[in-house]
Amino acid sequence: MRIQGLALKVLMVEDSSTVRTFVRQQLVSLGINNIVVALNSAEALAQLHRDQDINFVLCDLYMEGVDGLGFCAEVRRDANLRKRALPIVIMTGERDKMVLGVVRDLGVAAVLPKPFNTAQLKAVLAQGLGMSF
Repeated sequence: MRIQGLALKVLMVEDSSTVRTFVRQQLVSLGINNIVVALNSAEALAQLHRDQDINFVLCDLYMEGVDGLGFCAEVRRDANLRKRALPIVIMTGERDKMVLGVVRDLGVAAVLPKPFNTAQLKAVLAQGLGMSF
């Protein structure tokens, strides 16, 4: 998808193949076909260092190894990644207000509650990118 001249490239960090398939379908339905997948935080960090064209990150909160909180903290600690000011959206079924508060304190663009629909995903993308489409 092109948004105001921007060819949108999304990094999806998700360890569940079922959720990856669902999110990919939702993104494609919005016209976003340039999707890079990482199965865990380590893969995602490596991908972000390799690929300067990623504009947006969708990350699961709970994953094996380093979870979404740890991933966000790593991105925010890394000077090169911090300069890119990448919008990160955390996808989660978590409802605990304290946990969600910690997530927001890490500077995420938004929390996308699972399950979500295409309209909710579109709204979060627009919010995270600071533009409408």
